[in-house]
Amino acid sequence: MRLYEIDRELLDLEAFLEASAGETGEIDARLLDRLETAEAAAAVKLDAYAAAITTLRARAATRKAEAARMRELQRLDDAAAERLARVAQTFMDRHELQRVDGARFRLTVGKVGGVLGLAVDDTVTPADVEPRFVRVRHEFDRAAIRAAVTEGEALAWARLLPRARTLRIK
Repeated sequence: MRLYEIDRELLDLEAFLEASAGETGEIDARLLDRLETAEAAAAVKLDAYAAAITTLRARAATRKAEAARMRELQRLDDAAAERLARVAQTFMDRHELQRVDGARFRLTVGKVGGVLGLAVDDTVTPADVEPRFVRVRHEFDRAAIRAAVTEGEALAWARLLPRARTLRIK
């Protein structure tokens, strides 16, 4: 039986038990047996859910660790490739070579395209230059807003959210 079927069975039984107990004051033993059976089935199904959840979380943690390991290997490969490229370019620059044709690859040294780089004097701050050269970024101070609302200040545009519920498996 699927969890949603067990859910429906329990809700139906509970509603029927409430209705029948209210009329006569007595509860049919067969209904109680069905209710206990459905509750036991729910416990078994939820235990299986917990097993699946813990397995998936363990697999996700393993994959996360493996992804971190692969990212580190990728970083090392990128760094090694950049070092080799610098060595090759330094050699070509030193010997004033613009192009070298090899058996598998052609190496060419040229100028980088795109927008020119920009250097700004480290001693200058945004307050020292004209406003047209400064970008201002406005954002909410969420800590200040939270503190104000917590202290009872009424802000029509902000409210505290209720704590979320979470499933814990032990």
